[in-house]
Amino acid sequence: MIGEGDIEFIRKLTEQGMYVGKFLRNVKSEVVATGDGQFWPFGVREIKVIGTPGHTPGGNAYLIDGNLFTGDTLFWHTIGRTDLPRASSLDLGHSLDKLAALPSGTKVLPGHGKATTIKEEIINGYLKGER
Repeated sequence: MIGEGDIEFIRKLTEQGMYVGKFLRNVKSEVVATGDGQFWPFGVREIKVIGTPGHTPGGNAYLIDGNLFTGDTLFWHTIGRTDLPRASSLDLGHSLDKLAALPSGTKVLPGHGKATTIKEEIINGYLKGER
């Protein structure tokens, strides 16, 4: 599963790997596009898809039981890069505003580094929100 705007990336992994000096094989399995506002069953739970473009056009965060998996959108005390091809700082700003609207106790589990919370990132200025 991948954000709809990133399907092109996943279908061209070999080309993408060349940018970072890695050999990556193209995906041969089915790729399912996900989008903002969708819900996916996960056992007896549901995963809510929150569209978070910016770092990539198809960025998504996934919310399950108060745990937010943010990939490369939001990290502990920092945010995703927007200096890469097809990235957008304007889009990332809108995505961060969306995440800031979540309950402050939401646990953030980024794609790299340690966990944080929405409240922690509002305090440190990476998210705008009520203080």
